[in-house]
Amino acid sequence: MEQDLGVAAGGLAIFVFGGLVAVAGYHPYWQNIHNNAPAPLFGNIVAGLGLLVAGVGIVLLVVSLVVWMGGRRRR
Repeated sequence: MEQDLGVAAGGLAIFVFGGLVAVAGYHPYWQNIHNNAPAPLFGNIVAGLGLLVAGVGIVLLVVSLVVWMGGRRRR
């Protein structure tokens, strides 16, 4: 179960990093950074992937808990 929490925590760390990249306004080399038009697409994609990884970790944690509790009742 600890590994599932590790996956969820890693996903949240990726999400925070993606949020920072989006807020910082990552600008591709072809975009002028002085025209006040942020390009947060890359940060949003990274943040979305981070949420996906965190969601998978949480789902795995719930499944592990259900299996663990089911095994305890049989004994």
